[in-house]
This record gives sequence, structure tokens and C-alpha cells, in this order.
Amino acid sequence: MAAPQSTLTAPVRRPLYRLLFAIVPVVLTAVVLSPSLHDVFTNWDDPDYVTDNPLIRSLSLQSCLRMFSPASTVSGNYQPVTILSLAVNYAFGKLDPSGYFSVNLLLHLINVLLVFAFIRKLSRSDLVASLTALLFGIHPLHVEAVAWITGRKDLLCALFYLSALIMFLRYREAKRRSRLLPWCLTLLLFVLSMLSKSAGVTLPGILLLIDYFQSRRMDWRSIGEKLPFLALSALFGWLAIAGQQQGGSLDRGYAVPLANRIMLGTWSYMFYLVKFFLPLRLSAFYPYPPGLGGSLPLPYLMAPALAALSAGAIVLFRRSRTVIFGFFFFLITVFFILHVIPVGATVTADRFTYIPYIGLSFVIAWYFAFLLKRASKNVIGSGLLLSVGIVVIALASCAAHERCKVWNNSITLWSDVLDKYPRNPYSAFIGNEYCGSALMQAGRTGEALTHLRMAAAINPVDPKARYNLGNALMQVQKTTEAVVEYRMATELDSGYALAHHNLAVALRQLGRSDEAVAEFRKALGIDPLDPLAHSNLADALMQLGRTEEAIAEYRKALDLDPGNFNLYCNLGMAFMQEHNAAETADCFQQALNVAPADLGVLSNLCATFMKIGRPDLAVTTAEQAMALARSMGDEALAREIERTVETIRRTGSPAAN
Repeated sequence: MAAPQSTLTAPVRRPLYRLLFAIVPVVLTAVVLSPSLHDVFTNWDDPDYVTDNPLIRSLSLQSCLRMFSPASTVSGNYQPVTILSLAVNYAFGKLDPSGYFSVNLLLHLINVLLVFAFIRKLSRSDLVASLTALLFGIHPLHVEAVAWITGRKDLLCALFYLSALIMFLRYREAKRRSRLLPWCLTLLLFVLSMLSKSAGVTLPGILLLIDYFQSRRMDWRSIGEKLPFLALSALFGWLAIAGQQQGGSLDRGYAVPLANRIMLGTWSYMFYLVKFFLPLRLSAFYPYPPGLGGSLPLPYLMAPALAALSAGAIVLFRRSRTVIFGFFFFLITVFFILHVIPVGATVTADRFTYIPYIGLSFVIAWYFAFLLKRASKNVIGSGLLLSVGIVVIALASCAAHERCKVWNNSITLWSDVLDKYPRNPYSAFIGNEYCGSALMQAGRTGEALTHLRMAAAINPVDPKARYNLGNALMQVQKTTEAVVEYRMATELDSGYALAHHNLAVALRQLGRSDEAVAEFRKALGIDPLDPLAHSNLADALMQLGRTEEAIAEYRKALDLDPGNFNLYCNLGMAFMQEHNAAETADCFQQALNVAPADLGVLSNLCATFMKIGRPDLAVTTAEQAMALARSMGDEALAREIERTVETIRRTGSPAAN
């Protein structure tokens, strides 16, 4: 059952042919995954990584040092290289999604080339390398890493991981005197892989596997060269576990009985193995089964036996280094994400197969090349084999192409989840909650309310579900009902700053400003660095006539958000009520520095200069307003302002006009 290495297609000698073997999988992958370029950010972790992530807003030295601090985790993950790459995206295109998706696709295409280079060095076969790279590039389960911005971590991790493997092979090929540099580069690339995603910790196991595949004798030297890798792997593994514990992701896992954990782990293993060959019913969210702490469904109970059968099948191929290498490449790289201890929101995830499927793809490509070589003299046999290969590639390409469209936006994504898992209470809750939030953001409030009410009904004690339902009710002006939902959210989680804030906004709309002030202060007690809460508190205080307190809050808001045009205007209006003309003028002047093309501010500033007895400055400001009105094409307004200017010059007061 083994395919002797000597029977495989020899390396192509002509550089042009070799280039074609490398380019074909890249081009086909680019075509298949091109719909991802039209995707937008989703509400599934993308806010944490991009749209709401303050870490990516600057590339200053201080910001970069903060990214690389072990205390700076995102969703419980320490991934500074990934965050740095997103910060570079933000520096060039802010929050335009096209740039982020273009980089994701480019990284995936580079990884396809790296797979080709790694497998070719390993197998010495251009055909095997090309087929492996193609299967890796177009596999439908790899769409998630490309079509989801948060998947950037998997792409970068694989890029450095594969580069490290290639450099290790160069180290193995180098003469003894020139081995230090490639060894050091392998170690550096390994660290960069783990700084992109903790999945890189498995690389030492793959280095040992390469030694096995190349029939290298195991001695102290071969072990010693890998000890630094093992030490760093342990360090980064500890950082990953600490981050997950800090984020609370491991809390549920410790409550699951050991027998159930084993069944979860073996079921996850079988899921990834089966999905490689049958990538059907893919989903962004694979929910945990009901009854984690009790009796699991039948497929989970059968999983250990099925896993044992798959291991038995591998025994049949024990003489094939190709099968052993490919299978254990898969097993080693997938082992730490089998959820023997349940972590995160999902029991499995498509993106977790990004590196592991290289091993299985290699086995399939190797045996396809082996069979093609044996059938080369049989026209019918080779034609049939090629036809099967073309059909498999076509089906995988179509599935991946369509999968990209599912990731187009949050609504398409969560609608797909609800279609795949409508009966599981956890997926139904998450799907309705996230789909409802996306529909609300898209202005489809009626549909959003339906989903959000359903989410709240499935899990009535989830504070976020209540909060989101309150937001939807506010959009349809059902403020009284929204107050009920917000208050429920704050009762379920007294530390929910946003719920306190939005409850205060709703109370203020109902004219209950005293209660609103109390809720704003609760929100600021939880999050004192929220400029919007300070600003809204100031507005409520102004309604109550407590101008001095309002001014203090406006100042706090400006300290946190110094470039906010509206804050300067509101503070100026507050000073105007205090009859402090000098401070009023200063605030409006600051507003003009932020947004010089605002007629309202220019008008208020002109009136303020007149109040403090500076008609000269009033004239200058009015002339600015007149020029702005003309630039906007409003000649009637410009003539009216011109008459005001003439009146000020003649009488020292605009009132005569």
C-alpha cells in the first residue's frame, strides 16, 4: 500500500515548466476566491480586531510597543504581529474593507506558493507539490481564513510557519559550516508564527516529523537543535492558556466531565478528518451539543470508536512514510484545537484546518501522482484518473467560490448559520442575536426586532441580548419598551457600561433627566474614559439648568476627544448661557480650527465677538461666512451676510440689519 518514492514523477528540469507548476495553483486559487474581495466587515470578532480596536489606530513607536506587550490581548489572544498587520492596513485605508480583504487574499496566495516550495523540497516532485498547493488553496474550509478579516491571524501564522519549515529544510541541506544562519532564521520565523497565532507552537513536532520522513537518524544533535524550539513553544503555549483563562474562555471546559471531554475531542478529530474529503454543510459557527455536562448525542458517543478505526487504518499504511508523514502532520497540527477542554464559542471551526490540511493534501497528491505514473502507458486508465481529478478540483472550486459569498456580510453569514443549525439552542441564540444586530445596522429594523426578540426568548438572562433588543426598540421609537430592556440588562450585569449609558439616553428622551443623570454617572463609574458618556451627561445637566456641572463634563469629554467639533460647539453654548463671552468665543474658535467650513459656528462666533465688544473680529468672521456661502452657491445668503457686515461697520452692531 506504500508508494515508493522512486516511482514518482521526477522534478521538472526546465525552469518554465517548473514555473507553470507553481503558478497554476496560485492563479486558480485567485479566481476561485475572488468574491472575497467584495466582502465587508462582519460583526463576528471583526469589531474586536479592527473596527473597534484602538490598538490599530496608530503606528507610532509607543503604539507598536503596546501591541507587543503580553498584556495587550484581543479576545483573549496574544497576537501582536497580526494586530500590527491590521494597523498597517488602517494606516493606508482606514476602515475601507477592500484593502483588508486584498491583503488577506494576497497572503493566502503567498501561502499557496510556500506550500508548493515546501512540498517540492520535501518530495522532489513538481507535480506532487503543485497538486498539494492546489488542494490547499481551493479547499472550501480554507475560505473562512481568507474571507473573514479576523482570519488574518491564520494566514500570517501559516506564512511564517511554512517559511520556517522551508528554512529548516535549507538548514538540513547546508554544509556544517554554513548551518547557523538558516537555523537562526528558522527560529525567528517560528517566533513570528507564534506571535501571529498560538497555533504555531506545533512546529517542533513537524520538525521531528521531517527528520522521520527523510530517514534521519535520531541522535543528541538532532534533538539538541530542537530544544530552543520546544522551550519557546512551551512559553507561547503558556501565554495562550493564560490569555484564554483571563478572557474566561476556559471556565466552561473545567465543568465538563472527563469522559465527555474525550468524546468532544475525538468528535472534533473526526469532524476535521471527514470534512477534508466531504466539505459539506459548512458553517461559521458549529455549536456545542446540548448536554455537555450530561449525556451527549449519539455521534459524540460513537466518536472514540470511529477515531480508533481511523488509527487502525493508518496501521495498514505503516510502511508508507508518505502516509505516516501526512497523517501525523495533520494530527500534530490539529491536536491542540480538538477541544478536549472546551474553549471559545464553537466546538470546531473551518479556519483551524488551515495548516493541518497540508498534510492530508500531500498524501492525496502523492498517491495521485503515483497512480498517474503507473497508468501513464494506459490511455484509458490515465484519462479516467485525470477526469476524476478534474471533477474533484471543479467541485471543490465551486464550493469554495460559493462559500465566499456566504461571508459577504453579517446578514448572509448569520442567515447561513441559522439555516444550518436552526434547532440547536446555542446557535439559534447566537445566530438570531448577531443577525438581528446586523439587520438593525442595515436599517431593516422590523426584521431585526423579530430576530432580537427570538434571541431574548431563547436566553432571557443574557444581558447583551436585552441590550441589543433595547437598541432596536429605540430605533422604532418604542422608548418606554427600550427602557425596560436596558434596565433588565443592567440588572443582569451591573457592570454593563453601555447598557447604563443607553438606558440614560432613553430616560432623557422620556423627559426623566434626573434619572438619566444617575445612569450616566453609573456608566462613567464603570468606564470613566468614555467621551460620549461625558458629553451626554453634560447635555442632560444642561437640560436641568446645572450649567457649571455641564461645563465640567464637556471639558472632560474634550480631554478624551480633543478633535470633536460638536463638543467645542456645545461647550461654547454652555459658556454663552453663563454670559462668559470670552470663553464662548474661544470655544467657537476652536471649533472653527477643527471644521472651518461651518456656517452655524461662524454665525455664533460673529455674535459672540459683538458681545465682547470686538466688532473688528465680528467683521472678519462674517466675511469668512460670506465667502463660504458663495463657495456653496448660496448667493442670497452671501448678500444677506454682506449687508450684515456693512451694518456692523456702520453702527458697530448687526442688529440694525
